[in-house]
Amino acid sequence: VHTWNFDGETDGYIINFSEQLMYSFLKEGQYLEQFPFFSGAAKDGVIQLKKNKNIIEKLLQQIITETETNAAMSTEMIRVHLLSLFITVLRDSVPNAVAYLEREYKVIEQTVNESRATDEDTKKLKELSTAIDHLRGQIEAIQLNEPHRAEEMSRWDYPLKEIKTKMVGLRYQMFKRKYL
Repeated sequence: VHTWNFDGETDGYIINFSEQLMYSFLKEGQYLEQFPFFSGAAKDGVIQLKKNKNIIEKLLQQIITETETNAAMSTEMIRVHLLSLFITVLRDSVPNAVAYLEREYKVIEQTVNESRATDEDTKKLKELSTAIDHLRGQIEAIQLNEPHRAEEMSRWDYPLKEIKTKMVGLRYQMFKRKYL
C-alpha cells in the first residue's frame, strides 16, 4: 500500500507497471536498464520534460485507452506504447542527464578539494564514470539510429568527455592524499 501526499497543486502522471510486463516482451532481460530513470534511484526517476510533452501525453492517453478496451493484442499495444514513451523521455532527457552528471562531479570534486573524501566518494566517482559511459553509449545509439539527430546529440559528447578527463586528475588527487 502506498500513500502519496503532495504540497500545493500537482500536475503530472504516475506510471505503475510490473517489470515482468516488459521483460517478457523483450528477449534481453536487461533492456530497461539502459534507461537512466530505471536506475532505482528516486532522483533519476523525476524528469522535467521540455520538447516532447505533447507526444508523451498522447502516448499516455493511448496506454489508458488500451487498458479500457478488450481489443485483441491490447497487452502488446500497451508494451509498445510504454517502450515508445521510454525512448521519447530518454531523448528529451539527455540534456538533463548531462547537467545532472556535471553537478554530481562538482560535488565530488568539492569534497576532494576540501580534503573530506572518503571511500564512499571513491565509489561515487566509479559510479559516475559508469553513468557517463552509459549515457555516451545511449547518445551514440541515437546518432546511429537517427542520423538526422547526430549533430544535436554530438554536442553532449564533449561535456561528458571533459568530465571523464577531469575525473582522472581527481582520482590521482584522491590516491595521492590516501597513500602518499
